[in-house]
Amino acid sequence: MSGVTVINNNSITGGDGGSGRGDAAGGAGITGSGLTIVNSGTISGGLSSSGSTRANAIEFTSGTNTLELGNGSTITGNVVAGGSSDTLVFGGDTTPGTSFDAGEIGTKYTGFERLSKTGTSTWTLTGTNAHTGGTTVEAGSLRAGSAGAFAANTAYTVNGGTLDLNGHDLTMSSLSGSGGTVALGNAGLTVNQSGTTSYAGVISGTGSLTKSGAGTLTLTGANTYAGGTTISGGTLRIGDGGMSGSLVGDIVNNSALIFDRSDGLTYAGLISGTGSLTKSGAGTLTLTGANTYAGGTMVLAGTLEIGDGGTSGSLAGDIVNDAALVFNRSDALTYAGNMSGTGSLTKSGAGTLTLTGAGTHTGGTTISAGTLQIGNGGTSGSVTGDITNNSALIFNRSDALTYEGVISGTGSLTKSGTGTLTLTGTNTHTGGTTVSGGWLVVNGSIGAVTLNGGSLGGSGTIGGFTAGAGSTIAPGNSIGTLTVAGNADFAAGSTYAVEVDNAGNSDTLAATGTVTIDNGATLTILAENGTDDGSSYAPSTAYTIITAGTAVTGQFGTVTENFAFLDAAVGYGPKAVTLTLTRNASSFDTIGRTANQNAVARGLSSLSAGNAVYDAVLGLSAEGARTAFDSLSGEIHASVTASFIQAGRFARNAASNRIRDAFEGLSSAYGPAPAVIGDGDARHDGGAVIWGHGYGGWSEIRGNGNAAALDHSTGGFFFGADTDIASGWRGGLMAGYGNTSFAVESRSSSGDADSYTVGVYGGGQLGAVGLRLGASHALHDVSMSRTVTVGALGTVLSADYTASTTQLFGEAGYSFDTPLARFEPFAGFALVHQRSSGFTETGGAAALSVASTSQTLGVTTLGLRAERQVVAGESYSASLRGSLGWSHLVGDPEPSATMRFASGSAFTISGVPLDRDSLQMEAGLRLDFAGGAIVNLDYQGELSAGTQSHGVAARFSKSF
Repeated sequence: MSGVTVINNNSITGGDGGSGRGDAAGGAGITGSGLTIVNSGTISGGLSSSGSTRANAIEFTSGTNTLELGNGSTITGNVVAGGSSDTLVFGGDTTPGTSFDAGEIGTKYTGFERLSKTGTSTWTLTGTNAHTGGTTVEAGSLRAGSAGAFAANTAYTVNGGTLDLNGHDLTMSSLSGSGGTVALGNAGLTVNQSGTTSYAGVISGTGSLTKSGAGTLTLTGANTYAGGTTISGGTLRIGDGGMSGSLVGDIVNNSALIFDRSDGLTYAGLISGTGSLTKSGAGTLTLTGANTYAGGTMVLAGTLEIGDGGTSGSLAGDIVNDAALVFNRSDALTYAGNMSGTGSLTKSGAGTLTLTGAGTHTGGTTISAGTLQIGNGGTSGSVTGDITNNSALIFNRSDALTYEGVISGTGSLTKSGTGTLTLTGTNTHTGGTTVSGGWLVVNGSIGAVTLNGGSLGGSGTIGGFTAGAGSTIAPGNSIGTLTVAGNADFAAGSTYAVEVDNAGNSDTLAATGTVTIDNGATLTILAENGTDDGSSYAPSTAYTIITAGTAVTGQFGTVTENFAFLDAAVGYGPKAVTLTLTRNASSFDTIGRTANQNAVARGLSSLSAGNAVYDAVLGLSAEGARTAFDSLSGEIHASVTASFIQAGRFARNAASNRIRDAFEGLSSAYGPAPAVIGDGDARHDGGAVIWGHGYGGWSEIRGNGNAAALDHSTGGFFFGADTDIASGWRGGLMAGYGNTSFAVESRSSSGDADSYTVGVYGGGQLGAVGLRLGASHALHDVSMSRTVTVGALGTVLSADYTASTTQLFGEAGYSFDTPLARFEPFAGFALVHQRSSGFTETGGAAALSVASTSQTLGVTTLGLRAERQVVAGESYSASLRGSLGWSHLVGDPEPSATMRFASGSAFTISGVPLDRDSLQMEAGLRLDFAGGAIVNLDYQGELSAGTQSHGVAARFSKSF
């Protein structure tokens, strides 16, 4: 049959097989295409002729077919759905408790694309459901009677009735539908979908919902399930832009959550996890839970409200606000995230909202109730755009913050925290401004200000002020004028801080009303501030520091200033306060704390007013003057002498080491050795030898409280040749080039020198006694540069001059062998003379003329050397060597230089001294090659209480 509806309330049975040969098959109970079968009776397939096999009860051959199982339905035999679209329906309107073995789907009932529940009846599925198509519930109840009774990982549609999980967990591939109920019981429902669906019904029960998969599930029903929600993938959307869609309980959101309602919705649960929250739709979403989700928040439309005026509601992470954001709490709340976007921020509720993130939203900020606090006393928290303040606004930062917007409304503004708040807008709020800490800098305009311990500055306009005890008024941004459109009141304990410069400019307070000064207030004159520090003053300079449109009443009871060499005199007129600076009796050299500072001070004292350097120092504080004396001293010109003397050891070492290379060897007592002259006697090179010696090193000579530390580094090379000049004696010539860089960083001074050295050397071996002698002369081509800063006077000075180092040196040693190594106690002496030519710096008024200088020191050394052969081969041998020695300086180790300013008297500056006693160290490797070549690799160091020096050297020699 085809295209008919069969309603069976009785019995339909296929024909049995006829008799004959074999076991003839029975016939199907019903067969056809395009059929709708509603069965409340019995449908059976016929038996085979032997009675052993039953035919299919129903066969759908093609088309769209439906089998509806009603109350009392019995199917005997299989149902084969071979059509293009076949549905198995659980129907009926009575007899609750009807059950169906879902394990028969795919075995007894095969080929159905869909399962459907219709009618008011309740069908309970048992067994394990292997159905792979979708399931639809239109009416009644479809209940899971056991785990696995509902097909997993398939699509479910609920348009009415109830899909009852009955406490059995289920994973769907999608959930959709226009109504009805998904009853969880205590089950966990997972919707793992890749596409987009919407479900308008209610999910109920004590169980949980998990949204997984990349797709989007939209819930528009009033869901009541209490077991919580987890979003592990894709998007869960509450509402579709209309007035429905809600849920209760907490949400673990590790992907994306959207609230999309056109009306108001309050969600009281806690949202946690790594996912994001998006507010869309024209309505207001109110969050009252302690939300901790970390994926950020987006407000695309409508309003997101945190709190409902009570003490709950919070969120974490950043917010992109392109609509409206409201914080509405009655208690304190801190929000640490960043706010961006084109939307607006509103603070409502009686509590305090503290923002510690960066607020860059451009839709403006409104304070309708409570307090909005920017920052919590640290270095974060900001807001941009205009603020309509009808309650209370606080800025509380420990660092600098500039607010460029306009503050309007009836509310108050408070500046707290230790930082600086700079206002550049035309602020019109009428609730008053209070400064309780830090600095308020007004470079725009603002109403009246009350100071309770903070500071007020800037070059804008204020509507009057009252400065209480502990408060400071400091006009300008350095030198500037603060305009007061009203009265100014300096109460007892307040301070008026004024900066002045050498051109007659000063900070000014310009009031249109009355300036009242309590006798307990203090006037402070500052010599330094910002880029205009008032550091070079002509005596008797007069300044106007206060003007009043009505009157000036009272006087400052205390006047302080930080000038070392000027005194301040204050004058009071009917409408003005003036200041005059005059030279006091203090001499420059009463200020210095070191010998060098006092020496510079005496040199400056020989100058007179009108000299740029003299005038620059005149306006400094005592500490500023001491800093200036150090900067002016030219100390590096004295200290560089120590560098040249210390670097002289490289020439001495090169010559002495060459002679030792010529005569030193290892006795057979501790390994094979080069040719040995006699028992304990070292061999020496015969004939002519040429050699080269490269070196590099760095040194630090620490400061001594008068002169500052000197750092210098050097590198270069020597080369030479020597030959036998008598039996057991050799002599030779040497030359070299080196470059030395030096710096006194705390004096902003540096330079370098190219050094050219020539020398003679010689030595011999008398048995176990070795003698080494030499002399050298080095010419130094010196370039210096230093930066001098004296208050506002700054200049870079330079100089080029020559210097020289001449030295005579000698050493004697006695060598002896032990089973361990060869040892040589030794004693050495050097006479070092260093001289620098006179010169005059160029570059500015602080340039110095420096006289020629010289210093002579003796250097004695006592020490012990050791050498041990570690490789003895046919083509080469290798030896390890080292030495320790005590070096002592004879003479005055402190260098000095005499110098003067242009038109001034001479003064002497001491440089950094070398330590009188030091430890000399050397360690190295010597390689002797067949054919007369020798290679040495050495470390050379010097340590003392105030000096450290480290260097490396490589030597090569070849005999002919």
